[in-house]
Amino acid sequence: YYAYDPLLSQTKIRPAIDSGVELAKYLKKITSRNKGLHVQFVRHSLGCRVVLSAVAELAREPQTVPVLRVLLMGAAVPERDCTGEGLWPTKIRDLFSAPQGYEFAASSDVILYSRNDGTLKWDFIVGEWAANPKSRFANAVGRTGGPYPERWTGVVDSCGLKHSEYLTDSTALMHVADLFGTLAYRPLPTRSEDTRLLDQRQPGSRQMESTTRMG
Repeated sequence: YYAYDPLLSQTKIRPAIDSGVELAKYLKKITSRNKGLHVQFVRHSLGCRVVLSAVAELAREPQTVPVLRVLLMGAAVPERDCTGEGLWPTKIRDLFSAPQGYEFAASSDVILYSRNDGTLKWDFIVGEWAANPKSRFANAVGRTGGPYPERWTGVVDSCGLKHSEYLTDSTALMHVADLFGTLAYRPLPTRSEDTRLLDQRQPGSRQMESTTRMG
């Protein structure tokens, strides 16, 4: 989710968590056709709950899809959910065994947060209360960077971004590149010069071809 809407959060939080469970089930399902499958996650805002939920589900036995690293940007996640009493209190390297040939990075649970993120201040508090009126005051991980150091292992200084700036900021995107490395250049297959795709032909020729086939 690109933005956090406090008025709609009560209908988004549970679907986000459930979506993470379904994503994990899908990854486990396809591992039989993708030997050695392992994953890294990047997410922003409320989508960080999708990631944390997926990680928790993938950590259940039997573990068939190890998670190597996550990057959470402007996480619309309550700090309490990432503590010992919460839903997602454990670091990745304590949940999974590294697949053969790989090692967990020293920074396996990376967060980019900002104390200048106004959306994750009052909007977040109102949204959490709307979702659960009985819940106590909640600080957002994406605004405070907590709970640190017991939960997060990488990038613990406020980046100063507003909530909508993570996906366009060059520094934030460098952290994404750090996870996945340099993308390999893969040229598209070429075709003969005199060969045109169906949608590149003149309307009349398509109609004539259709008429010929029907005849």
